[in-house]
Amino acid sequence: MADPATVALVHGAWHGAWCWDKVVAQLADAHVPVIAVDLPFTSFHDDVNAVRKALDTASDRVVLCGHSYGGAVISEADAGVDSVRHLVYLDYCVLLHLHHLGE
Repeated sequence: MADPATVALVHGAWHGAWCWDKVVAQLADAHVPVIAVDLPFTSFHDDVNAVRKALDTASDRVVLCGHSYGGAVISEADAGVDSVRHLVYLDYCVLLHLHHLGE
């Protein structure tokens, strides 16, 4: 059986990586590699770059999960990253004009 993919968790606005603490503990107990990214909230691009930097430390297979605003971040962060196998959106609404977040 192959090693499990790394689960990368990206929080929404007004939160931090701490909001994933219980999820991280359960995944770690199940021997699933997990990363909870802490977004800097200095700009949309900085948030995307924080996720991309975290992905650099992950395995060659990643499931990227974004909550709320984190969904917009993961939509941009996975572009060109071959290790991302799946995107999971948790309580996210689709933005039709995503490029406006980065302006």
